[in-house]
Amino acid sequence: MVTNDLSLDLTLGDYVYSIPFKNLLINVTYNNRADCDLMVAMLKQEVAADGVTLADMNDIRLGDPFFAAFFPVFDIDNDQIGLAKSIRAQTGVAKTAVVTPTPEEFTQ
Repeated sequence: MVTNDLSLDLTLGDYVYSIPFKNLLINVTYNNRADCDLMVAMLKQEVAADGVTLADMNDIRLGDPFFAAFFPVFDIDNDQIGLAKSIRAQTGVAKTAVVTPTPEEFTQ
């Protein structure tokens, strides 16, 4: 069981979406053996017949823990998807704005 404050932080656009690692783990039993699985999967590289890369080696698949923490909002008219913190989100889940320093702040 993870008891520290480590989290998976994903920067998407202007926001950082944080999920504590303890929310990404699940206890499972397989062949009478207790195990702990991580609910994030790395995608293998997939290339279509026309040579277009469908999934890069650095792509990951986020499942139930991510969508339990963040609710997708589909804006069909403007062809956008937004994410809001879900009311089902567990303790430690956060959505914070990325603050980009101005050039003047870099020199201070």
